[in-house]
Amino acid sequence: FRIIDNAAFGLHFTPKISAMLSLGDIRLRAGWSQGFKSPTPKELSYHYTKQMGEKVYYYMGNKDLEAQKSNYWSASAEYRTDDIAGSVTGYVNKLEDMITLVNVSKEEIPKGATTSYTGDGSGEIIPRMYKNAEDAKTYGVNVNASWKITKELTIGGNYSYLDTKATVYNSAKGHFQNAIIDGMAHNKWNGYANYGHRFSPCYNLGVNLSTRGSSKRYYENDGNGKGFQIWRLNTTHDFGKSKTTSFRL
Repeated sequence: FRIIDNAAFGLHFTPKISAMLSLGDIRLRAGWSQGFKSPTPKELSYHYTKQMGEKVYYYMGNKDLEAQKSNYWSASAEYRTDDIAGSVTGYVNKLEDMITLVNVSKEEIPKGATTSYTGDGSGEIIPRMYKNAEDAKTYGVNVNASWKITKELTIGGNYSYLDTKATVYNSAKGHFQNAIIDGMAHNKWNGYANYGHRFSPCYNLGVNLSTRGSSKRYYENDGNGKGFQIWRLNTTHDFGKSKTTSFRL
């Protein structure tokens, strides 16, 4: 556990408990922990702009922010042998006063803000402010697996699912709304295959094929990001077997 003494938010105790049960090649784990995060100086007081096309985003800190607190639960099952390994982990993170960046009314812009903050009036201004969510929760599942098929060939991959729920008050519209966590994607994955073979005492070949991808990424402004899949193929070539000199391409 930790004890945090924050000058602005007082004394906080953040415990952590975990347990494991081993059943031969299988391990079962469970855990619970509490978290505490005080607002950063940027979240509290920074004012800055970001130009994106014809739009000007005006970002504002919020001196009324509360510290973010959380309760995190997780459970996992793991199987491991000399050649095969795999695990499944599920988790839920319930957050109180989660700090997030949301759109707000233009009336929130300080009256003394100069054009260096708000632009020259030729483009649209979108004010954004750090706020505490009324309630928030993230939950997901992670899956990992690898298989050593032969001494020369290994394959593996990872998959993660994430979902979030958060509610904040929209001062521009005058009601509560679901908050979008910018950049959040429900599904992400990666995979790989590694092959290595020594053809002769003087030459060794290594081949790596890898991929990673993501489903649609969500943003409050400017539309959502499309899903993607990236593939990469790398080869290595080692020449020579000298104790003092070797060459790699």
